Amino acid sequence: MKLVLFGISLLLALRAAAASGWQWNGDVVGNAGPWKREPVAPRARVTDDEDCRAKIAKVLCLVEGDRENNFQRECLPGTASYVPTFEALYDRFSPLLQKMFCSLEKLFIEKDLESTAYALQHAPIIGIRASLIDKKLSLSDWSTWKEQLSFGGSLTSYDVKNDLPTYESDGTAQDFLYSVIAHEFGHLFDFANGLNTRAGGWLALSWDSLSRPKSGNTYPNRTGMCFYSCGSRRLARNDVPTLYDGLYNETNFLNTYTARNAYEDWADSFSFYLFFGESRVNYVLSTGQGKSYDLRKVLDSDRFAAKKKFIEAFVGRNDIKYP
Repeated sequence: MKLVLFGISLLLALRAAAASGWQWNGDVVGNAGPWKREPVAPRARVTDDEDCRAKIAKVLCLVEGDRENNFQRECLPGTASYVPTFEALYDRFSPLLQKMFCSLEKLFIEKDLESTAYALQHAPIIGIRASLIDKKLSLSDWSTWKEQLSFGGSLTSYDVKNDLPTYESDGTAQDFLYSVIAHEFGHLFDFANGLNTRAGGWLALSWDSLSRPKSGNTYPNRTGMCFYSCGSRRLARNDVPTLYDGLYNETNFLNTYTARNAYEDWADSFSFYLFFGESRVNYVLSTGQGKSYDLRKVLDSDRFAAKKKFIEAFVGRNDIKYP
């Protein structure tokens, strides 16, 4: 998921961010402006004797307001109420993900965030939108809301329309949280291990550059899927058939969010690979116009095979670095 600011409007927030030197790329924050700091050197795999579960209560921090002085924001009363939710998530995670909690400096629960979540590129810090947890949105509730943002959905309301693309799933609120936090941890793994920057890495499987897909590996209105940064832009309902037909018949992307850029491609593919591997939850995209796409089948398809092999190889490594 790269950080998107709240404000009176998303457009004004982004303009203010640009003026102050922030660098945004989806739900990852670059090393600029008030975030400027020396990059954290990756460390070897967290040892088994470290109590990463105990770290959760120390890194969680409920906050509000802008992030101009992010590292100085004080944790609000109510922070402790989120600890059991993340401890339950920790208990469900595999050791690979559990050990990331030992590396975290902060996990911000953001009261004033319009995007779902974010990760910092040069520090082991992530954040997530508080209301998504407070309202206990299910996996399908959240996924549908996020997908419909590009078709005129609201950043401030989780109401959705049945005639627009929807996700059908029996996933719970914890399944939602699993996929989001695993996604943000995926970003941190990417940065610490250079998955998108080394030769022959993830980038080479789908992209000519971090934001430009390989020739032939795109689909109609790919860049129109604007998610949290749409402003007044929106795709029309009649764009839906060709968009999803092109996505699932002409590319090797798992979903529309992975097609945003190489960072999101890795993080979301990594997240759902792990999630599908440890659960039996169904997860199907319905266009609202008679077609459906089962993302479990997409992940197991021939088009996705090289990417799945890459993820499997990474997860199986014994030299994974943590931030």
